[in-house]
Amino acid sequence: MIWFPDPFFQYSTSGTWGINFVMHDLMHDLATFLGGEFYFRVDELGKETKIDRKTRHLSFARFSDPVSDIDVFETAKFPRTFLQNTNKDSPFNNEKALRITVLMFKYLRVLKFSDYQSEFVLPDSIGELIHLRYLNLSGTSIAILPESLCNLYHLQTLKLGFCFNLTKLPRDMQNLVNLRHLEILIKEMPKRMGKLNQLRKLSYYVVGKHKENSIKELGGLPNLHGWFCIEKLENVTKGEEALEARIMDKKHIADLFLEWSLHNDDIIDLQIELDVLDKLQPHQDLKSLEISGYRGTRFPEWVGNFSYQNITNLHLQNCNNCCMLPSLGQLPSLNNLIISNMNSVKTIDADFYKKDDCSSVTPFPSLEYLSILNMPCWEVWNGFDSEAFPVLKHLGIEQCPKLMGDLPNHLPALQKLTIINCELLVSSIHGPPTLRTLEIGNSNKIAFHEFPLLVESIDVEGGPMVESMMESLIFNLLACNL
Repeated sequence: MIWFPDPFFQYSTSGTWGINFVMHDLMHDLATFLGGEFYFRVDELGKETKIDRKTRHLSFARFSDPVSDIDVFETAKFPRTFLQNTNKDSPFNNEKALRITVLMFKYLRVLKFSDYQSEFVLPDSIGELIHLRYLNLSGTSIAILPESLCNLYHLQTLKLGFCFNLTKLPRDMQNLVNLRHLEILIKEMPKRMGKLNQLRKLSYYVVGKHKENSIKELGGLPNLHGWFCIEKLENVTKGEEALEARIMDKKHIADLFLEWSLHNDDIIDLQIELDVLDKLQPHQDLKSLEISGYRGTRFPEWVGNFSYQNITNLHLQNCNNCCMLPSLGQLPSLNNLIISNMNSVKTIDADFYKKDDCSSVTPFPSLEYLSILNMPCWEVWNGFDSEAFPVLKHLGIEQCPKLMGDLPNHLPALQKLTIINCELLVSSIHGPPTLRTLEIGNSNKIAFHEFPLLVESIDVEGGPMVESMMESLIFNLLACNL
């Protein structure tokens, strides 16, 4: 999948995305003063550490010796928060420390042990922390979660993001009836997930082949928010099953990703494929949509429908049986469009811009970024609309070896043009005055006329047309100096 991370996000050494905040020194001093004896923070926890018996919130980087440091906690009888902030280079023995934590602190509400790359095991005694509300094990090497975890009936947040060794969840996960946030990336969902009807955050759902972990379980999760991905949709065998997921009713999902697995050898019923995607229609306030691996020959009517006024990001990829693209120019807010690996598409024509009953609509009125990538059978782009792409800034066409003919020549706002590995493409382009960056590789039949004067970056691999283009550029520059 291709999503662009927010620039304010930082990638950690463990492979996790997180938000970093900067606190002013005065605000930090005020928080420390007000926290007083109830909060305790230290870089290294050792024998010499003194924790006040009134301390309720503990935060530290690592133990110096987790076996001998049990005495450090003798005075801290009732902490509510225990945050272990470490990194992969820490010598901290996490398994022993976890046992110490569970042994000493029975009243914890918040427990964080994240970003460990060494061996990590969650003890069975975790089930004794009956008051726990928040458990963060993100970025660890944990492979198995103990069944006792399902005794934490008050747990509201369970973070298991980037736990790549974890393949499945405990079988009684449905007992965590107060769970609101579940971050996971696993191969198989536990049974009866639909009973967790308080869930607001569930990043992924992997459709299983059994009734108790089928797509129907999503029907019991009406409160999902934010970004949501449904994987292995090839396991949905009829449209009625997809309808029972009630995707349309999940009004708080902002970003939806629908994925069918690649290289699946099951016999395909094209009508069922179309019916399944049709029944997965989301609500009309959706902001981002990605469809990957869809196996039908055409898209249902809702994909690209004008009623989706708020969609800004759309990605269609690996839909190898589709021979034509939906009418996407009707989406009024679409800002970023990526089309990739559509192996049966040979032509992009007027239907790509708008339907006949939308003749008064300006196609792609808000589109700024258009990328068409890895289209091995795409031959022709025709049916151009002179009013289309009024604000398009970046156009990228790469790995389209059979593309011939011409490209849109009225792009008044274009700033960056990239054409890579389009050997057969023969096009004459009038460079708009806004163009600043040009990248052309292995596509030496592209010619430019009226080349803009203010181009800041040019990366072009040779050829006769390229030479003509450079001559035009030099002539314009000399004329400017005159």
